[in-house]
Amino acid sequence: MNSRNYLEQRSLLAKQLAEQRLFARITIIDDRTLDADVLAGLLRRILGREIEIETTKSLLPLHTSWASARPDLVFLDDRLGHLGSATTHMPAIRKLGFAGPIVIVSGLMMRPRRAELIAQGAADALHKDDIDALVMMDLLLRLAPQTEPPPAKKRN
Repeated sequence: MNSRNYLEQRSLLAKQLAEQRLFARITIIDDRTLDADVLAGLLRRILGREIEIETTKSLLPLHTSWASARPDLVFLDDRLGHLGSATTHMPAIRKLGFAGPIVIVSGLMMRPRRAELIAQGAADALHKDDIDALVMMDLLLRLAPQTEPPPAKKRN
């Protein structure tokens, strides 16, 4: 894709995002603070500064932080150090009452692993090096909560 096509596609996606009712609260679970901060910064550039983004290195703080309100979207690192993988963490997130989309991110994502994670219920699985504004805008549009159109007015 050349730079002009990239910018045109990015502009089109930005317009579509502006028209959508998107996410108000996002949680990023990543044991590497830098990776979580980079992802949070990208999400804020796309969705605006008013988005509430929680970052955490493990699932433990979620019991408390999700007590009052759960996020609309979760980004989960595939490997949280030696504490397990997304395969074990996704069911734990569901047990906490989160029913929304979970996107797995990894610096080691390969096609077979991606297919496995999606088969286990991930909304998507991305390699960290492949995440840019265009990829994220497309992902957010695909995962955006669908709103019902207003009921048609009855004619007399």
